[in-house]
Amino acid sequence: MYGLITKIKATTGHRDELISILTEGTARIPGCLSYVVAKDQNDADAIWITEVWVNQDSHRASLLLPAVQQAIALGRPIIAGFGERFETIPVSGLVDGPLRTASGSDLDVDASAQTVDGVKITVQDLTAGAGIIQGLGGVLP
Repeated sequence: MYGLITKIKATTGHRDELISILTEGTARIPGCLSYVVAKDQNDADAIWITEVWVNQDSHRASLLLPAVQQAIALGRPIIAGFGERFETIPVSGLVDGPLRTASGSDLDVDASAQTVDGVKITVQDLTAGAGIIQGLGGVLP
């Protein structure tokens, strides 16, 4: 797996607009396991983006997608600059909420109870089997 944690500083007063741009239309990016945008508690114009990808190639490929290109073009004028950027190797995590399989079936994931459709399961169980969690919000093959 491949992870990125990036700090982005919006131009003064445009943080919420930038968050909206970065989260709109990114619900199903192939290879993306997690995409979290968070407000910095100490800087009213800063956000942190935490991403988990199947691998670095899937992240690179995502940058060529039309929805991502559009978000970059819309966001660029209100980005004042970039702060820290960390590349990571994710080793564990949780999903809580609905997942959709590649065949279109919905699964109910309850992270606190560690269940999928009421059956006790761990993230390791999900990733060790036929596929891995994919897509923002979670997609199982």
